[in-house]
Amino acid sequence: MTQNTNKQETQVPFIQNTYNKTFWYDLFLLILLFAPLYFLFLGNRPFATPDEARYVEIPREMLATGDWITPRLNGVKYFEKPPLLYWVGAVFQYLFGLKEFAMRIPIVLFGLTGIIGTYIFGRHFFNRKTALYAAFILGSSSLYFVLSRLIILDMAVSTFITLSLFSFYRAQEETDLKKRRLFYTLFTLFCAFGVLTKGIMALVVTGSVILFWATYAGRWRYIFPAYLPSNLILFLVITAPWHILASLKTPEFAYKYFIVEHFLRYTTTLHLRHQPVWFFIPILISGFLPWSAIFFQSFRKAYSDFKKPLYSFLIIWFAFVFIFFSISQSKLIPYILPLFAPTALIVGHYLNDLISNGTPLKWPFKNITILSVACGIAALTATHFFPELNTTKIELLPYVKALSICFFSIVFFSLPLLKLKKQVFGIALSSIAIMLILIPASPHIQRPSLNTLIKIAMKEKKPYEPIASYMAYFQDLPVYANKTVMVVDAKGELEFGTLIEDTSSWMISNAAFQKELQTNTVSYWIFVRNDIINKLKNENPTIQMNIIACENNVCLIKSKKKKFSF
Repeated sequence: MTQNTNKQETQVPFIQNTYNKTFWYDLFLLILLFAPLYFLFLGNRPFATPDEARYVEIPREMLATGDWITPRLNGVKYFEKPPLLYWVGAVFQYLFGLKEFAMRIPIVLFGLTGIIGTYIFGRHFFNRKTALYAAFILGSSSLYFVLSRLIILDMAVSTFITLSLFSFYRAQEETDLKKRRLFYTLFTLFCAFGVLTKGIMALVVTGSVILFWATYAGRWRYIFPAYLPSNLILFLVITAPWHILASLKTPEFAYKYFIVEHFLRYTTTLHLRHQPVWFFIPILISGFLPWSAIFFQSFRKAYSDFKKPLYSFLIIWFAFVFIFFSISQSKLIPYILPLFAPTALIVGHYLNDLISNGTPLKWPFKNITILSVACGIAALTATHFFPELNTTKIELLPYVKALSICFFSIVFFSLPLLKLKKQVFGIALSSIAIMLILIPASPHIQRPSLNTLIKIAMKEKKPYEPIASYMAYFQDLPVYANKTVMVVDAKGELEFGTLIEDTSSWMISNAAFQKELQTNTVSYWIFVRNDIINKLKNENPTIQMNIIACENNVCLIKSKKKKFSF
């Protein structure tokens, strides 16, 4: 039996190496470093649209209606995703209220869990230093950091996929039957939670990585018995009830959820998210700065040991996720998050070998120098390529200049002027500085919010006066209004829900809205884009449209019937 051949780099047995003082010291150090950074000014910006607002509104409506089975967005049935993160969000809303800081806490916890999980896996299968390097590289990578502070499903499902694959590999390497069963149970739990977070995709990614790796490595006989009957029952106990109940309450659920949101989303451009096949290459390079500059060396080193199960497992994991989402007809930046952990481990392993090598290269970080010079120059000349930095996005300009300083500081540290450990320490400090710049810059990067206009409306309007969103659905409008709002002639992602139940009292046509304005004596508080205000006025000549306030190309208008004198 050769299942332990890939542990030759482990310095001490897992039990001794895990529960000694250095293990707890390292965990404390990682939490002490990353927790303040990840939680810092977490509430310094309103909910980002459309994603954050959407994933806050659905839990808000679950609490308001008491219906924890059927997700609703602005009162409309919404079956794009399963409910686990909605449930978590609803619990946090119940405990802490609808506050930006509180609603982002679960996502931060998922991000920190991924860092800790990577450290534990790396410490067991590599060594302590590799684990620390990998955990730091993962936690300080700009894309991972940003997405750990954004209310989206991808960080949660990525963490579950990562932990499930870590647990699987740990299980099939374990000789103790009780521990083996424990890790297969954890594998099952994480797979089930992944499915309840973002659907079948979590199972496809996890299962495919295992399938390809086990076939290549000839590991099927070590995987079984994987306690399939008991774990299959456990998986179904967790995942099946919601799917069954949702189908019973809404017969149309199965088609929308399984066919449209899984199969058609991946194979067609139905959701209008098509990107070229190379889309994730620049995302990966920029998302891992500055460590992405040593990807080639790191993967070349890992590939030289590809015959060893551990290295083939990590490389196949990376390759499958990258290829699977690259050939998809629907692409969004967060989709490749599941490959961050194996990438961090591969780069961390290379970095540890580099530092531990008695005869290091004369210029080991040459590629980091070149990439950082390019990024620094790009940041300095950004206004040439993005003239809006001098106009509508001028608030971002100081942060762009600060980033250029960080990149040039990386250039200094990556030059062979210092000892290797000091170079690594300097580059690491610069990566933390980039994180500190991204925190105050984030409110100016995301799409503008309507929270200021909504606060004005909620303060001045009478309780019985309706709020209307004219020819657009503003995702944060029902969130900050804390109620379902009228939407005029705009359905978008809400269209499916309007077809399976009667929503005509608040999802109305333009003609129906004109009729309401004419027949009702109450004033309407209307949110409308600047470029269609004249359309609203021209189509309702007998209604006085008073502009209360405007911000970010959206205006708040209060309607009032005109008085005619004869």
